[in-house]
Amino acid sequence: MLISDAEAARARVSEHSRGITRGPGIELAAPQDTVTAPFVLHVRFVPHGGAKVDPNSVHIVLLREPLADLTARLRPFVTEDGIELRDAEAPAGAYDLHIDIRDDGGREGLAVVHVSVAR
Repeated sequence: MLISDAEAARARVSEHSRGITRGPGIELAAPQDTVTAPFVLHVRFVPHGGAKVDPNSVHIVLLREPLADLTARLRPFVTEDGIELRDAEAPAGAYDLHIDIRDDGGREGLAVVHVSVAR
């Protein structure tokens, strides 16, 4: 379960990502469009300058009020290359996931990725 019914029912929170940084990038590889559950959630981490992403530094939060920390439930699917969750489950709705990462040089990267789930 990526997002529970109770978490989906919470009010959305808006957040903007910071400007340009030398830290690792974060890209949503899948889904690219609105999907139905179950779906594949694939997030790529893009390190710069030969650095490696520290998978233990990853922090994932669902932007709903109150915020829902999804880090523990996604931890088994995190590698230094990204997040790969097959058969992700979430109720219909639009979701923003705030993802923070750090590379082995201590540089931080963050992004807000958007996932839309239909019935």
